[in-house]
Amino acid sequence: MESSIINAANLLQEKIVKSLFLVTFLLVLMLVAGYFTDAIHPSLSFDTKYVLSVLGALLLVWSSLISLGPELGTYKGEALHEVFFAAFRNTLLISGTLCLVLVFAF
Repeated sequence: MESSIINAANLLQEKIVKSLFLVTFLLVLMLVAGYFTDAIHPSLSFDTKYVLSVLGALLLVWSSLISLGPELGTYKGEALHEVFFAAFRNTLLISGTLCLVLVFAF
């Protein structure tokens, strides 16, 4: 029983790290593409709307990526990895949605 919980926690950690790597790679790819198309360069002023929209989109993509894959659940659903995973995913979803909603406020 204990080894299955440890395996589930390790799988959760692996999913979070892999999805974070993919989101970071996506951000770097977007920055490189923007730089080479002259859409992004150091002399541009800081625009809050664009930063919030990119941040919100990346948070939503990250929450979607970590939701993919097999779920390792217990019968009661009260194991630490299940509670943490749901709270972490929901935090990312809410934060990303809030950032995208704030774009319309500015």
